[in-house]
Amino acid sequence: GELIVDNQGMIWVICAGGYQAADGALVQLDPAKSDDASATSILKTIGLKANVSSKAAINKAKDRIFYYQGNSVYVVNTSDTAAPASALFTENDAASFYGIGIDPESDMLYLSDTKSFAGNGTVYRYTSSGVAIDDLSAGVGPNSFVFR
Repeated sequence: GELIVDNQGMIWVICAGGYQAADGALVQLDPAKSDDASATSILKTIGLKANVSSKAAINKAKDRIFYYQGNSVYVVNTSDTAAPASALFTENDAASFYGIGIDPESDMLYLSDTKSFAGNGTVYRYTSSGVAIDDLSAGVGPNSFVFR
């Protein structure tokens, strides 16, 4: 799964879950404990009660983790101990998201839809609060984002 570092220097891993098992999870690890064989580095596990993508992104403040399932996006605050009860938003025009990223300067959320690899895909842009901004045509199979 994806590795993310939060504002406390803790590492988060998103685990997609087993096939049809609905057991995806976010796991928070303390990297300072990883060298100590007698201490567990797992601080908490948040069960997501679903199989999710193994891709995730964190906002500019590094305190909100975004992940998706199908065409719905969810957000977990790093202080949370449970999964959100509902999606932040669902993009009805998307078949299924295939990639996620957050611009570290603008905090704008980017999501890609491959349109089942049957031609060009689409990139959807949202605010980090879930308000749609626009969408852009992309090449075949858009799946990740790089910001500089």
